[in-house]
Amino acid sequence: MLTTELRGILGTTVLAHLATVLPDGSPHSIPVWIDTHDGRIAIITGR
Repeated sequence: MLTTELRGILGTTVLAHLATVLPDGSPHSIPVWIDTHDGRIAIITGR
């Protein structure tokens, strides 16, 4: 469940960075579109 404060932040922010670690141990970070759906954070993809 998202807090009121977090909902406020997500209501004004449309981009976030999704970061993972590659098999060689190096970081990989990409910008992603975000929104909320049914009280959860949704990552918007083109698919």
